[in-house]
Amino acid sequence: MTTKPHPSTARRRAGLLALPACVALVAACGTGGAGADQTVEEFYAGNQVTLVVTQPPGGGFDTYARQYATCMPAHIPGSPTIVVENMPGAGNIVGMNYLDTAAARDGSVFGTGEGSVAIQQLLGAEGVLFDMADFQYIGMPDPPVNMVLVARREAGVASMDQLLDGSGTLKIGIPAPGSLLSDPAILLRDVIGANVQLVPGYEGTGPLGLATDQGEIDAFLVGDSSLLAEYSDKLSSGDWIALAQTAEAGESPKGAELIGDAPSFESLAGSEDDKLLIRVGVSDRTYHRPYFTPPEVPQDRFDALKSAWEACNDDPAFVADSEAGGRPIDPVSGEELDEIYAGFLRETPPAAAERLKQLLSADT
Repeated sequence: MTTKPHPSTARRRAGLLALPACVALVAACGTGGAGADQTVEEFYAGNQVTLVVTQPPGGGFDTYARQYATCMPAHIPGSPTIVVENMPGAGNIVGMNYLDTAAARDGSVFGTGEGSVAIQQLLGAEGVLFDMADFQYIGMPDPPVNMVLVARREAGVASMDQLLDGSGTLKIGIPAPGSLLSDPAILLRDVIGANVQLVPGYEGTGPLGLATDQGEIDAFLVGDSSLLAEYSDKLSSGDWIALAQTAEAGESPKGAELIGDAPSFESLAGSEDDKLLIRVGVSDRTYHRPYFTPPEVPQDRFDALKSAWEACNDDPAFVADSEAGGRPIDPVSGEELDEIYAGFLRETPPAAAERLKQLLSADT
């Protein structure tokens, strides 16, 4: 994979100004491209690599990242230490901006973030400084995600019919728009017409699950893999119920035996235009857990990180640990991710993008 062009000086400065001062200082104090004439082993020996996670601790993103941080050093020449740094905020945008505009470009930083925020770039959302085409993609550990709307049984809603006919209502917790933890809920309310109240301010699956368990909110959206790994007992016991899911027509989310016959969002949409909005706003954004480096990382160091990441996916102990935690490894290549994000940004119908911009830019 070839390296991507450097963003303009003005854009880079804007990115630094948009970040918290402490984060910008970390970037300024990084290795900043030093040792360009070193071999990969010389560069990484005794060095520390930072793996930035654009979501808070807890949940699938953080769990996968810590597994890779433990496994990868043995497969990188020089065996550097990898430290996970969580950088949530603004529905993943803070961390994504940092990785594109402020992070060191020498191979000492790589990241994992919510790939579905590509829609924020597509819609020209305020605060978006990253360009998904800038990143150099390493891969994704698991298959495309399907989201599941789960609710506390005690909230008193047993089926989507109650939300559609107005006989029931739910408080659904969400982060900022731009994430698959939030956008399907917005479209559920404003396109499908469900009787729900959206409660913003939550960052990531972990806080949302805790808030639901404690009765602070009634429901939230969770990826099928995370649902099985973290909350299958809630479904098995009947404490939580699955109300709807985002799998495309003819497909089923993982854990279908627990999720049952929860209808798809697309099947709940009335008109063909509304179905298209659901596809673009939800179904086409399922490649959600990419690993990537900032732009312009030297090719040999990028290759070293990518090879180490791929080696972990072939490591029997790593795969067994992942599966034991309910997170099987079924990777998607970096090359495929490059094509997926480019295609999404290039091929989305302008009319659908404009309507989504109106829907997802409004106050929740």
